[in-house]
Amino acid sequence: MKNFTLLFALFVSTLGFAQSTGELVIFSNLGDPFFVILNGEKQNEQAETNVKIQALTPGYYSCKVISANNLYSFDKNFEIKSGMQTTFRIVEKSGVPKFRYFSEVAMNGTPQNTSGQTVVTYHAPSNHTHGTTQTTQTTQTSTTTTVGSTSNNEGETINVGITINENGIGTTISENELGTETMTQTTTITTSTTTNSGNTGLDDPFYQENTETIQHNAYYNMNNCLVDNNGITKVVSMVKAESFSEDKLNVAKQFTKHKCLTVNQIKEIGALFSFSDDKMEYVKYAYDYCLNKQDYYEVNEIFTFSDDKNTLNGFLQSK
Repeated sequence: MKNFTLLFALFVSTLGFAQSTGELVIFSNLGDPFFVILNGEKQNEQAETNVKIQALTPGYYSCKVISANNLYSFDKNFEIKSGMQTTFRIVEKSGVPKFRYFSEVAMNGTPQNTSGQTVVTYHAPSNHTHGTTQTTQTTQTSTTTTVGSTSNNEGETINVGITINENGIGTTISENELGTETMTQTTTITTSTTTNSGNTGLDDPFYQENTETIQHNAYYNMNNCLVDNNGITKVVSMVKAESFSEDKLNVAKQFTKHKCLTVNQIKEIGALFSFSDDKMEYVKYAYDYCLNKQDYYEVNEIFTFSDDKNTLNGFLQSK
């Protein structure tokens, strides 16, 4: 039994290794499929409504979530902790999609997967070489090794089996009726080869600090949501044509939804409203559809009073 005790300790040790990583879950209450990009790498090949990313090394991650139909895009930085599953959800508040923290629970207290959930293993950054990734799996089975052997003169029958399967390593530990303990280990080695096939849209690293606006524009132009000068001229005329402030606001919001606007374009539309409350409501609504959010403080220029500017600054600090 001494040898079995040693093998059982190995089992516990391997379980501990399983808890050395963390998981991320993102799901949408809106039912809109989305892509998840972690540290510049797209994680799910197909847009989904519920994504779990496993095998995340503990630490801080930069995350971008982009809806397949361009309804929204979110940026979030957060920490993944060892043995913990962190969950975010996409909800709607006042008609605007929001990205909200939901929970953090121990992985050993969560089900392996949820119905309708897509589970992927974390794709780490590949030194800024982006393209098609081909994955090859090689299975190696080690020779059965006798760890220890003892005779059982008292006729005691022992039959214990423990199977460990974590992160591609399968280990079977058994003790037969003679007290002979054996261990067979199967190891699956996964290797990835990346070939650069040029600009592949979502496969490229998103929004690097020095090229953020350019890459925003490149992606959104591909999806036909950028607005040119003719588009802005048209919406300005439509808003001006309405007689009541509520109707003006509705037209502006309807135009903005599903569009990708710059700060200057949002300022031009926001300046059409006579009342500061209407301006504030519109610029808060338009924030989620802005390409260069880092410059959103410039929207303060359309407000006259300090109280309004302070309100907008408070709104931006909450993002």
